[in-house]
Amino acid sequence: MNLYRIRLDPYRIRIFVLVLVLLFTNTSTGLALSPNIISSNNIVALDGTENYAAAAAPGNWSGSTNLGFPVSFTVSPSGTQWDTFKLTTDYVNGACSVRLTTTVSGLGTITNDHFSYSGTHFSFSGDFTTSTTAAGAYTYTNQSTSCGSFSQSGTWSATSQPPSAVTVGVFRPSNGLLYLKNSNTTGFADIAINYGLAGDYPVVGDWDGNGTATIGVYRNGSFYLRNSNTIGFADVVFPFGNPGDQPIAGDWDHNGTDTIGVYRSSTGTFYLRNSNSTGNPDLIFSLGIPGDVGIAGDWNNDGFDTTGVFRPSNGIIFLKNANTTGIADIAINYGLPGDSPVTGDWDNNGTDTIGVYRNGTFYLRNSNTIGFADIVFGLGNPGDMPIAGNWDGLP
Repeated sequence: MNLYRIRLDPYRIRIFVLVLVLLFTNTSTGLALSPNIISSNNIVALDGTENYAAAAAPGNWSGSTNLGFPVSFTVSPSGTQWDTFKLTTDYVNGACSVRLTTTVSGLGTITNDHFSYSGTHFSFSGDFTTSTTAAGAYTYTNQSTSCGSFSQSGTWSATSQPPSAVTVGVFRPSNGLLYLKNSNTTGFADIAINYGLAGDYPVVGDWDGNGTATIGVYRNGSFYLRNSNTIGFADVVFPFGNPGDQPIAGDWDHNGTDTIGVYRSSTGTFYLRNSNSTGNPDLIFSLGIPGDVGIAGDWNNDGFDTTGVFRPSNGIIFLKNANTTGIADIAINYGLPGDSPVTGDWDNNGTDTIGVYRNGTFYLRNSNTIGFADIVFGLGNPGDMPIAGNWDGLP
């Protein structure tokens, strides 16, 4: 049997030890680094600082406080800023009780997975524990209410809400029937209901901020909106615009709730409102020419819905990334003369993209670029009007 001897070379041992020291020492400060360079929660950089690796998921976040009330906020696409932190609580003073919702607008900075706000009467802080979970605390200090002033402290937790999966449907203007599908495939409608009258114009949105798009119609200058995709009377009815206007809907102010607007095709003017109620427009601006069809969506995944127009005479689409008068940010040819436009987040990536409806067939594209349809399927009959939304509230 052969025996192998190991010869220890003192010079080589010294070189090996020196390499280890260099690996685990900050050469600029002389401070030794922890051997546990990567942990479950953070990464230790070469300068000795901790750069947390949770990388907050962009989009909408929601959860609850320790008292069971809702809390929500949004994270920018880059994951480095927060916006619209909203928290609800109750205050009871004897026989008097009040429910208070506080909204703090950003944009605020997320640093090392931590974010916070400090105001005169309300403050909060939070940490992203993973890319999809966060937790923190809040404090009210001498907050005035109709029941008197109060102070309160509590905790909250929230999770990232994935973008809604948008699917299509059709509205039959001859009789007011709606056919909604929970997948962008050929087949029978998942929901078939009668809502509206012959000649109504369909409009859909998440009217109550619960994550589900529901139906509505526009009739002679009035909106009739319903908070469930069921037969029944309208939950919200109010006038806005003029007879002959085209209804649209979107989250214009990035608060998680869709509100209405109209496009006056005769003048190429949009009139948008940040609440589903009667009143003056919050935004007025021009885009397109007479005869265009108004559309809306989040074209750049920034959380704000903005407008666009489809030109049915030649199939050109003009999209704007801000609700202001000006030249379109995106101009593409998609579809044929006589097509009807439809928009939605077909691939669940947070960005709304284009589509057209032609003689009972949908042609949907996953990018706002020229090219062939990514999804083609049939639903409805020629003459139906296309709609799109997250009908089942599922991602």
